[in-house]
Amino acid sequence: MKGEVYEERFFDKKIKQFKDKDFLKEIKVAYAELINERIIDENEKLKVFNKDGIYLPMKKIGKNNPNEKNIKANNRMVLEWNDIASQVVERMPAENIREIKKEEIQKPLQEIYKTGEAIGNRYGRIVDKAITTLVNFFNRWIMLSKDSRPRPGEDFFYRLLERCRPRVKTKTDKEWER
Repeated sequence: MKGEVYEERFFDKKIKQFKDKDFLKEIKVAYAELINERIIDENEKLKVFNKDGIYLPMKKIGKNNPNEKNIKANNRMVLEWNDIASQVVERMPAENIREIKKEEIQKPLQEIYKTGEAIGNRYGRIVDKAITTLVNFFNRWIMLSKDSRPRPGEDFFYRLLERCRPRVKTKTDKEWER
């Protein structure tokens, strides 16, 4: 009737299962497999990105994105990391690279996210430092005998990692160099 209040629900409450990250991961894999059944060429088959792997994801740039410049710069650093990681993984265990990625990229990003600040081009700088650390770590690690090479979780691994980090020169360091 005219003027009468009515309530009609077209949708039910949200189902928490569909918001779960594990569910999303399962669906991505299932759809990729479903699509891959139809694709003949192995090079064209879809792969689901493994965020726990040694590689970093590139960010897509949408139309008229005001952060396009930062995203492109960050993506260049990500490409460099991925290239170096693929070279290093041939001679060093992937678990070492994953741990370096966690310590040098993921932890600093978590600290920034906690503060609520915008990341901007800091992501590229973090990845750049991580690349330097990875290369330095690999160069030192490969020089050690196979029996004495550290593994993630060992104290020696983290001490070696600390020595491989690039140093930021302070004002007092610059005065000393003169």
